[in-house]
Amino acid sequence: HVAVLGATGLLGQHVCRAAIASGHQLRVVHRPSSDLGRLDGLSYRAAAADLEDPAALARALGGVDGVVNCAAPYPRAPRPWREEVSAGLRMLDGFYRACDEAAVARIVYLGAAIVLQPRADGRPADEASVYATRPDQPNAYVQLKWALDRQAAEAAAAGLHPEAEILQRREIGVKGIEVLLDFLDVVGRDDLVARDAEFTAQVE
Repeated sequence: HVAVLGATGLLGQHVCRAAIASGHQLRVVHRPSSDLGRLDGLSYRAAAADLEDPAALARALGGVDGVVNCAAPYPRAPRPWREEVSAGLRMLDGFYRACDEAAVARIVYLGAAIVLQPRADGRPADEASVYATRPDQPNAYVQLKWALDRQAAEAAAAGLHPEAEILQRREIGVKGIEVLLDFLDVVGRDDLVARDAEFTAQVE
């Protein structure tokens, strides 16, 4: 039983369709203002909740086995990047607390490729290319995404409830979505790593 946040967005729509095609039950967690018409033809249960309301989000996630968060905050109005980062971290902290309260076992956080450092050899960057320290640029989007990536890594390291695992991904193609669904299906970790390596090789 898989929940998708941001299901009506560009990536979320594809994740929803792939989840159903893989045999998952789908729960669409959406803002009350979302246009669910974009999901016409799909079989799902809808639950209204906002990332800024952790209590409602926990209720919406009750009973699911995994969640894919395609709804990370995005800067929409000019303001100092430190304010943007602070607001985004509070919002996603509420998401992780909601997952903890709902005892969600598998959590997929989708980061952004923009915070990967270019590789010296010119090959495509991968998860090992993440900036170890805050990027030296004032771009609000870059700073926000770097901070959210770091927050996800820290949440994964600290652990939520005992059964929780957090996967960070950046792929948005078909093979990348397959990796996410493998994780939600709780395949063996060795198998997951092998499939992820296969996908990375195909990208390169």
